[in-house]
Amino acid sequence: MNSPVEDQLRRALAEAAETVRVETIVPLRPAQRRRQVPVRALVAAVVTVALAVIVLPRLHGGGETAVAAAPPRDKADLTVFLCRKTAGPACDADERVDAIQTALREMPGVSEVHFEDRRTAYDALRAEYPSLAARLTPEDVPQAFRLVTRPDADLAGLARKVREMPGVAETVTSADITAALAPHNATPELAVFLCGNASAQERCGGRAATKAQKEKISQALKAHPEVTSVTFEDQETAYENFRETNKRNEALVAATRVSDMPESFRVLFRPGVDPATRHGLATSMRRMSGVAHVVDQRCLVISSAAHRLFGVPVQEIEACE
Repeated sequence: MNSPVEDQLRRALAEAAETVRVETIVPLRPAQRRRQVPVRALVAAVVTVALAVIVLPRLHGGGETAVAAAPPRDKADLTVFLCRKTAGPACDADERVDAIQTALREMPGVSEVHFEDRRTAYDALRAEYPSLAARLTPEDVPQAFRLVTRPDADLAGLARKVREMPGVAETVTSADITAALAPHNATPELAVFLCGNASAQERCGGRAATKAQKEKISQALKAHPEVTSVTFEDQETAYENFRETNKRNEALVAATRVSDMPESFRVLFRPGVDPATRHGLATSMRRMSGVAHVVDQRCLVISSAAHRLFGVPVQEIEACE
């Protein structure tokens, strides 16, 4: 029998799936033997992702009913990503493209339907995010339809109906993309998460970072010549920020406690610092006792943007470490 916490967490993850499509997450690391993870550790992992994820800018548009090979991304009110064969053998989107296109064009409120094949999408991804595209192939990028709707269209209802169609992996609305983009200048370049009692990382050994370890980490960050700001976030502050960010996801908030929140240092660099410098500091921080993991939030911006705009798999949190 499931515990109440497990039931709450399951409902929370179901709600979160409306914006963070967990079925698209593809590990970048080799498969390892799976082991059971305690419920509190699972909650902590969900919390860490929720604290780090960033969403991206709005898309909008309008026009007449049409089908085009090269859709303008800045005119899409609803983007429909089809399933990828690399995600599993059950995907039959290739055989359903024509049927899906016909169904989309007949849906109430739709004024334009634009199709984008894998190669076109991959070429656009490579032009926008070359380093990310270098780790992918065209087969990793899904085919997509980008829709423009009429002003009176029920976009949320349309998205729900489209997600039920065979061959469709997910939909992204303009509201999804608008939802919580923090300006780049206000976004910490690095988030250094500390070990907690619920940390699953082996390097933590099930022990929270000590006061001495925190002081040593803080000193190392502040001593870096390219760092302009170091802010410590305790569990209470992290929880309040988490509640505010996820206030619409009542199940996730209810399943989360202050003790699930990781303490962290939020680090800002001087403007224009090169990626190698960020990477170098992140690497040195990971070697320090008391550090659970380090997240490069610039990496998360790129990963989230690529997911929202191109449907590529969301990177696991370790991919941005």
